[in-house]
Amino acid sequence: MSATVDVGLWFRLTARRNPARLAAFAYTLYALIGALLLMLPAMREPSRTDPVGFIDALFLSTSAVSTTGLVTLDPGSTFNFGGEVVILLLIQIGGLGYMTFMSMAYIMLRTKLSPTQSRLTRSGFGLPENFRMASFVRQVVIATFVIEAVGALILAIQFHQAGTPGAVWNGIFHSISAFCTAGFALFPTSFEAYKDNGPMLIVLSVLSYCGAFGFVVIAECFEALVIRPKRLSITTRITVWLSAWLLVAGTALVWIFEPSVRALPVAQQFPNALFQVMAASTTVGFNSLPIGALSSASIMILYLLMFVGASPAGTGGGLKSTTAATLLATALSSIGGRENVHLGGYLLPQQRVLQAAGTLVIALTVVFAAVALLDLTGSYAFDKALFEVISALATVGLSMGLTGELNDAGKLIITAVMLIGRVGILTFFVAFAMTNLKGDEAPMPKRDIIL
Repeated sequence: MSATVDVGLWFRLTARRNPARLAAFAYTLYALIGALLLMLPAMREPSRTDPVGFIDALFLSTSAVSTTGLVTLDPGSTFNFGGEVVILLLIQIGGLGYMTFMSMAYIMLRTKLSPTQSRLTRSGFGLPENFRMASFVRQVVIATFVIEAVGALILAIQFHQAGTPGAVWNGIFHSISAFCTAGFALFPTSFEAYKDNGPMLIVLSVLSYCGAFGFVVIAECFEALVIRPKRLSITTRITVWLSAWLLVAGTALVWIFEPSVRALPVAQQFPNALFQVMAASTTVGFNSLPIGALSSASIMILYLLMFVGASPAGTGGGLKSTTAATLLATALSSIGGRENVHLGGYLLPQQRVLQAAGTLVIALTVVFAAVALLDLTGSYAFDKALFEVISALATVGLSMGLTGELNDAGKLIITAVMLIGRVGILTFFVAFAMTNLKGDEAPMPKRDIIL
């Protein structure tokens, strides 16, 4: 009884003082539970006699919860239907966020969110205080399942037309995987076998962008276009504007610089260039082209797209589009000699500028540390290791072929990086900060330095 009280008290205190820490613990717990389930013999294909080791199961489970898509085991040939369902549930929990599911269950039981539930869910979506969380959670869950169901139906038809066995299950699995920007595929080479199926690539792209944009952006755009015209918020405008520019510019550059794209039939060149750029920028991680065979120019483009990532409150990872826009605006303000940062015709709060700068510094530090640790624990090509780490941190799931070469130490390193990426690059370290200095800064003398 006392243990239950202590756990409940710890939950409430942690939720009140540090929601980020609770998120980190929750995702770690889900990953561990998923790993234990995937290790069960009942989850394996009958033809696979060798057991699934804990490290491989933890790697795959963390990849699913973090909606990354990196795998050391082929899900389609390693696990049976039960194992694939476990993976899909982990993807769904990771994509929507554990607090969305908890809040929805709470609403169904009590019809009203407690202050703690509201605080945690608001923190997970990065929403302001004036949001009505109960109705918001209902709308998120309903919209998610409607989008995934429509996507599953269309994909099932396309898989059936393509002669793919298990068309219905493939439609369901890949629709959820795309919307949650998880990048898990039941095919050993992702969607390389479907590079000539333009309609399928387009459906996967639409689902991925719906997840990457997030419910807030989609709802605001829908209301402005269908219900009543109104000026979009700066967050939505930046998200849509930057995502569109990255898609257009990235597709054009890959189309121009990638020999494997130009070698395709003319009708397939644009869809595949667009699909690969989409997969990196939304962090969904599917591929229709062999990533390891791409040119250096294309790999550099994917580096940038993965690092920038998706939008806030979406299912994708990375720095986030608004963070990248803030950093760009900061650089332009510095070049222009302005003391303040302007973006979209508005003056940005200093706190947001500091958060963007802090996220960039921490992300680069994590990338540097992870690549260095991979070099210490194994002999990996630098370009492959860098690509793998950026893909893991941004929860993308693309790989130049290094994932299958990782030793146990390398798998644990990438597992930790994926977890950091899912909780949030800055949020993860805020979760374990010893003190919160907000409002407690002691007066200090001001000094200038040379930059």
